[in-house]
Amino acid sequence: MSRSRGRTSTARREAKLGRAFPIALEMLGRSELNLTTLSLLAPLLTADTLSLLHEARFKTKPQVLALIAKHAAKPDAPDSIRRLPRPSVREASAHWFAPGEGSSLINRFTIARMCD
Repeated sequence: MSRSRGRTSTARREAKLGRAFPIALEMLGRSELNLTTLSLLAPLLTADTLSLLHEARFKTKPQVLALIAKHAAKPDAPDSIRRLPRPSVREASAHWFAPGEGSSLINRFTIARMCD
């Protein structure tokens, strides 16, 4: 019986995980975890995070994803303030001289100042 490449690579990854963490294979054998759960948890598993296996027992995929999000939460990106780029002549003229609005000497003077 042949396997697809994706299934073969998944089996290899799970076998590697089983050698590193034999308890994962035991839990898989007792149907406490499934292959999807193991493949989702594999990148996070270390000797310190084995408790994730126990927390993921009998959970659905969305529940496991929520568990992963809780465990691997990233800090919020820092707030930042930056200067907006100056508008080009084309953008400024499109804004100031929109059809139907007419043009005035003040608008032309403002555009000339912006483009200096």
